[in-house]
Amino acid sequence: MGLLSACGAVEAEPCATASDFAATTASEVVYVSAACSGGDGSLAHPYSTLSAAIAAARPGATVLAAKGTYAEHLTIDKSLRIVGPSDAAMERGIILQVPAPPSAAIILKVPRPDDLGIILKAPKPEAAVHITSGEVVLEGLAVQSSQVSGVQVSGGKVTLRRVRIDGTRADAQGKFGDAVLATGGATITLENVAAVGAARYGVAAVGAEVIAAGCLISGNGAGGMRVEDNPLGTSALTATELRDNRVAGVAAFSSRGIILQYNAIVGTTAAAGDALGLADGLVVGALSGSPASVGDVRLGVGNEVRGNARVGVLVAAGGRSALTDARIEGNALGGVWLQDVAGTTTRLERLTVVDNGLMGVAVTLGAKAELTDCTISKTRLVNAFQGASLVSVGDGVGVLAGASVALKGGTVSGNGRAGVLFDGAAGGGASTVTGAVVRENRVGIILQHPRPEGAATVSADAKVSANVEKDVDVVAEESKAYGVSDAAKKGLAATAP
Repeated sequence: MGLLSACGAVEAEPCATASDFAATTASEVVYVSAACSGGDGSLAHPYSTLSAAIAAARPGATVLAAKGTYAEHLTIDKSLRIVGPSDAAMERGIILQVPAPPSAAIILKVPRPDDLGIILKAPKPEAAVHITSGEVVLEGLAVQSSQVSGVQVSGGKVTLRRVRIDGTRADAQGKFGDAVLATGGATITLENVAAVGAARYGVAAVGAEVIAAGCLISGNGAGGMRVEDNPLGTSALTATELRDNRVAGVAAFSSRGIILQYNAIVGTTAAAGDALGLADGLVVGALSGSPASVGDVRLGVGNEVRGNARVGVLVAAGGRSALTDARIEGNALGGVWLQDVAGTTTRLERLTVVDNGLMGVAVTLGAKAELTDCTISKTRLVNAFQGASLVSVGDGVGVLAGASVALKGGTVSGNGRAGVLFDGAAGGGASTVTGAVVRENRVGIILQHPRPEGAATVSADAKVSANVEKDVDVVAEESKAYGVSDAAKKGLAATAP
């Protein structure tokens, strides 16, 4: 109800009050509310559009937005902080307890669909938010059903905090469709962000650096996160859940490096009609024609890579990569797969690799690996092609096609066929088993098709015992050789052609 002024006129109710906006200590503030019209950006007379507020704000200012739906596109080319309202419901967010090792339980606190006050619905087929330069913070914003990209960053340093981006669609030609797209040497930090249901990638970085913590990246059509052509910065992913994406949970191609700690990468499936069946948790590889070399990958403490429809971790090229203290479980066609990694040794330390299909750890095509104190068990038998024939394979560690492995300590047990298979592996001291326990497999260690320099060696301190058929089987005759899948000898596709 209006109030009577001293001269009898009725004063209108204000279109917004201080309680509609987040609290701030910023010295320069511009206000905006979709419930208002016109305005000058003051608390008494807010702008009605975010675009008007951004245009009027000076570099370094804070834009406070009231709850509402804003049908517009935002272009930001200066340092700004744009903040939506917050209340107890919004701060609560989604709480997801990810089943992971006890030391690595992940609790996510990302916005639910109805938790955020600012809802941005872009009316045209272009990025809802495009940031070209400056240091920019977006906080408390929902971007819904945009086309091409939800948030596009082509320069500057950008932080998305408590942002949710849902249902980003491809353009009219079926291209793009990324919840977050960073290019042009930008650095983007994601804190408690949900990137859900995009047509292509949840987060895509091309020549840009990504740092993400406490995020949910789920249900995206071509991958959860993809980092490529970044020769400068090292991307990092912490306490984030990537689940039910297609093609890859995380993919790093021709990038300097990526560090992962306390993440869950689960439930990746193949895209419809994909003859290659790409559906891996973590993929590292090189892009044809890219000037950037493949850097280091660190899959560190507390990661869980589980239930992916092809391979848990595929390293198809790389620098000095290390996989340590992670759990890799229940992936359909392999736990860890190393191939074409020339000139360097990939370190696997204290991994738990359990209940994967085909091979727990496969090392092939000249790759080199050092496995230290790993637990590799319960690899399931899978029927696979060897030429025109089907073979049943379920090996804890497979070393093939000129690859080499130093297996140091740890336990290899309960695998469906071999604990360790050396088939055409580099020998002559290059492939060794020392101090490991190899037990309760169908066959403990298989040595077949040795390289010219000689077979792999098993030291006296290796405890190879209690295997069902044989502890060690040396196969000299081709007719008695154990079958090996074509995929294991020829390698897997890491990306679509």
